[in-house]
Amino acid sequence: MKFQHSIFYNWFHISRVEGQSKRKASLIENKSWDGWNPIWSRLIPVRELFKKHALPLGSMWDSLGVYVMIYIPTGDVKYVGNGVVWKRKDNHTDAVEILSSNKDKSNLSSCGKKMFNFDKNVNNWGFRFCVLDNKDMAKDYEDVIRRSFNPPFNVQRMMNT
Repeated sequence: MKFQHSIFYNWFHISRVEGQSKRKASLIENKSWDGWNPIWSRLIPVRELFKKHALPLGSMWDSLGVYVMIYIPTGDVKYVGNGVVWKRKDNHTDAVEILSSNKDKSNLSSCGKKMFNFDKNVNNWGFRFCVLDNKDMAKDYEDVIRRSFNPPFNVQRMMNT
């Protein structure tokens, strides 16, 4: 029998999509995730400095996970995202500082722009994160967190990204 790539690919793709849908449903409905609570960092001011090997939760500079941007004076979650948490936090924070200066303002994060428009003082911003090290799980968990907080700086059409 000759190997039929298209049949195998279609079967694999359908199985993968079904598996992702089931995982997402169980995460949202909290069926198979009972008792699963990722460990979140403390509230970290966005400009707090860390030594190279002293990051919170034993995270690395390239740790993948979910993060929330928090307005410190009120404690409100303003944005939820996923990705390389330290890089994303820096992108948003750098945007606030760039908008406060005369530097090139192109290619700034939309979250950072909204942070700047809400409060230009970068010291009023903090973030929390959890490390998941799985992009699909991070995306799904981000959606769950977004639904819980309905953060004003997130764009609804960006959900499931």
